[in-house]
Amino acid sequence: MSFASFIGFALLLAIAAAFLFAGAPAWRRSIVVLSVLAALSWLAYLEIGALPDLRVQAWMRLVQQGEAFSAEERGAYRALLEDLGEAEGGERYAFLLGHDYLAEAQYERARDMFSGLRARGIEDTEVDIAFVHSDFLARDGVLGPQARALAQSLAESNNPVLLEMLVLDALRSNDQQAFMRYWPSYSTTPRGAQLSTRLGWGEELEASDEVAIEVSVSAAATVLAKADTPVFVLARQFEAPGPPLAVKRLTFADLPIRIRLSDQDAMLETNRLSGASRVQVVARIAYSGGAIAAEGDLEVASSMIDLASEDARIELLIE
Repeated sequence: MSFASFIGFALLLAIAAAFLFAGAPAWRRSIVVLSVLAALSWLAYLEIGALPDLRVQAWMRLVQQGEAFSAEERGAYRALLEDLGEAEGGERYAFLLGHDYLAEAQYERARDMFSGLRARGIEDTEVDIAFVHSDFLARDGVLGPQARALAQSLAESNNPVLLEMLVLDALRSNDQQAFMRYWPSYSTTPRGAQLSTRLGWGEELEASDEVAIEVSVSAAATVLAKADTPVFVLARQFEAPGPPLAVKRLTFADLPIRIRLSDQDAMLETNRLSGASRVQVVARIAYSGGAIAAEGDLEVASSMIDLASEDARIELLIE
């Protein structure tokens, strides 16, 4: 209801009251006055306080029912949440607005909204997790320092979404210690258990020192790098996602070299070379300095290696 409508309705009430008031006994006039005051109070309450909240609740019910909205309708809803969220005590509306941004894949705006709520001094786990989630999505699946520290402080809550972000962030940041810290808890969640079963990470594997790959690694004469530039040699499951089965870190000064990859080089006790059948070996000069491949690095990969073969020996030339 607009302010003009409110005034018009109030005038109609006043005119109606005037007709009832004329010539009426005192007790009836008292009832009329009280009724008009009650009606005006109720209208003021709807206009000033309850009406916006009722509109938000109605919108949320429609969203939960899967209703589709036009750009104009969504814009009006957001404008309402923005007005309510900026007011004192409007934290709940700001929280809803942040989730609406998330639903529309506007991750940076969602992160700013949840960050603003935390800056207001709001201490709420849901707000904290929403901030971590939006930061994770805004950075294409890697947590920023602030979000990572916050997520780690909340890890004991065993929130499955939070654990999944910590595990994926550890993998993409090549933080082996963090991965091993959070994977056991994540693997017990429905999504984690599904991933563990699909990739075989949760199976107990028998150690076997006989399963190994001998790799000769060298660099072409045209390849230049500083002596301490990292060189990573790793074995991974062929055409399958997941952390490496075995990894060795060398330097450019070590080349050429012949090494042996085995279960002793495993990142995880439950994900070892002896538990795989088809693998691929990769050698990478990491000019970026990190274990994850980055633009500018030089890399060479072998073809598929059948570990059932008695002679698992390969040569890799980085050029």
